[in-house]
Amino acid sequence: MKLRILGNSLRLRLSQKEVRALEEKGFVKQKAEFGFDSKDLKYTLKATLGSHDLQATFMDHEILIEIPEAWVRGWEVDDRVGFNTELTLGNGRNLKIVVEKDFKCLTVRPGEDESDNFPNPLEGKGHPHQ
Repeated sequence: MKLRILGNSLRLRLSQKEVRALEEKGFVKQKAEFGFDSKDLKYTLKATLGSHDLQATFMDHEILIEIPEAWVRGWEVDDRVGFNTELTLGNGRNLKIVVEKDFKCLTVRPGEDESDNFPNPLEGKGHPHQ
């Protein structure tokens, strides 16, 4: 699972295996290690019952994104790319959350293992970057 942070925007991109694990186990976890005496940054995507939208919390060095369990069912095999929402934080601030399938790039990227990424829907359609 890839995490991209840009200002007040969080974007998670999941491989096929991770989307499958989210549906089967109910969660996917990852961490970024910062060294011997540092705390790790953990990030978790968790399917939850009863939730109607994406939610986010940050506590104890962990970003927790909750996604409605109903959204996850069948996601691996259907054509939904992902989900997004914008949470109101107050004082005119918002947090944008995007959770999406990670597609194979249309151009070769040295050092990138994309073997478990989803097939790119633009592949073979004369995309200008091919």
